[in-house]
Amino acid sequence: MKSQKPTTIKQLCEWIGHLEEKYSLLEYEQHGVKVWQYARMNIYYMLANKLDILDEPQVRMSRSQKILYLGRYIKNALLSNPFGASSAEVMIFPHPRVKEVDGRYIDIYTNDIEEELLSNKVPFIEIESPYRGEHRRPKAPYIVYDDMLVLVRKLVGAVPFLYTVHDPRLDTLQEEIREQTGIAIDLSRLFSRYVRTFKTDYFFYTQLLRKIKPKQIFLTVSYGKGALIHAAREMEIETVEIQHGTFSRYHLGYYFGEKKGLEYFPDRFWVWSDFWRDLIPLPIEKEHVDVHGFAYMQRQKERYAHTVKNHRQIVVLSQGAIGEEIAGVILRNMAHFQGFEIKYKLHPGEYDRYNTYPSLVKLLEYDTVTLVKECDLYALLAQSYYQIGVFSTAIYEGIEMGCRTVLLDITGIEYMEDLLEQNKASRYKEGTPIHVY
Repeated sequence: MKSQKPTTIKQLCEWIGHLEEKYSLLEYEQHGVKVWQYARMNIYYMLANKLDILDEPQVRMSRSQKILYLGRYIKNALLSNPFGASSAEVMIFPHPRVKEVDGRYIDIYTNDIEEELLSNKVPFIEIESPYRGEHRRPKAPYIVYDDMLVLVRKLVGAVPFLYTVHDPRLDTLQEEIREQTGIAIDLSRLFSRYVRTFKTDYFFYTQLLRKIKPKQIFLTVSYGKGALIHAAREMEIETVEIQHGTFSRYHLGYYFGEKKGLEYFPDRFWVWSDFWRDLIPLPIEKEHVDVHGFAYMQRQKERYAHTVKNHRQIVVLSQGAIGEEIAGVILRNMAHFQGFEIKYKLHPGEYDRYNTYPSLVKLLEYDTVTLVKECDLYALLAQSYYQIGVFSTAIYEGIEMGCRTVLLDITGIEYMEDLLEQNKASRYKEGTPIHVY
């Protein structure tokens, strides 16, 4: 009997888990690459987008933007070549999205590690990826760019006959996907592209690791870095992921059921607190999951500890993948938010396209709604009595800043089941006033 088409994140993740068990997808290998394991998050996002569960989180680039970015990649590949760096004990892959703090841009997740290494005079190097074609942090002797890898990927990706996948076994899987979802996917073509990307990255990182000779690697996002992790493991270099956001049973970058010892997951994982350490079984042994706190957030919490909250202020935390859905709920219920000032906080990836959300455009016609783009998020959270969102990382930061937390019952609330079960947040019921929560 044909099962139900996935319509929520929870259903999609559970269905993907079913496929993985049925077809042993996490072990599926072509040209020496565990393709599904490597591309799992990309496949999830692709399916979620095609099923209209999530929107594309980023704006598609125009032709002129692509030309502009290509020029930047070439320039940075020539002027900030990582192969020109000296050997170092530690290698860091910071988050490409940076934040302005006290007049300078930093990666809030790795900045404290960087400062500790500088203080202890430990030689290190940071490999920085472009974010929307730019590098916003001030240049330093220990910072190099990986724009060269971006260019090489584009060149190799343009050669379709390299590492092709021709496997009749995939026909059964793609037919089941089509029957279940109505989505036609050429898995052989898709897997060929992922194998080329993996092989390109693996060659690049193998040569770079041989040149730099690090003993330890820190990274903020492991999914998408499978080739780096694999190369490092072959050279017996420890890899450590630093928590950069939320995760749950429905985040396929971190939840693999009871699977352990995956080839493309880091050796260790640093989490913010015991809450995160105990939340889900990660694909490594528990003793390799370490509580290291989130120093940046703790400093901001102390900085605004004496800020007086405005009991009539609500901060709404938007997200690119569900931006219109969030705005739609707020718009439909504006009658129940009378007497409140709403600070509508955009995600950085929404700055260039928020005016494509019809509901938000209408919301901004209200005098009580203020659009917030770049700002001091912690100051905003410290001032606000309520925060409304779905599954943004900022929600956890808002809880730390003392906000009463209300979650919209729309796509993605599955990520927050643990918060709801622990009564750290309330589920919003449309048609009711906010002050009852």
